[in-house]
Amino acid sequence: MNDELLRFEDLSHYAKTIVIDTSCALEDAAKIECVMRDHIFRAPLDGLSRVQFRRGAREAYELLQAERPLFENHFAQVRRIFEQGHASDQQREESKAA
Repeated sequence: MNDELLRFEDLSHYAKTIVIDTSCALEDAAKIECVMRDHIFRAPLDGLSRVQFRRGAREAYELLQAERPLFENHFAQVRRIFEQGHASDQQREESKAA
């Protein structure tokens, strides 16, 4: 995990709403947002009513809690792929500069 302290004011609008609706840990809000998009609605969140969003957030939170090892493994893999791509981009930029 990141050593920086995560603050409520640093969260996205959706993540803040998720924290309010579910009382989840700040660290889980972005994960719940992903679960909502990818597993609950399988669509963007911007067209949802407030009631739909709240229900989806609660359902996603329950799913995350029930299947946490599976989701944590998924998020770790996504993070590794992102970091590998970022490292490759940096190497390319350094090669161009040399």
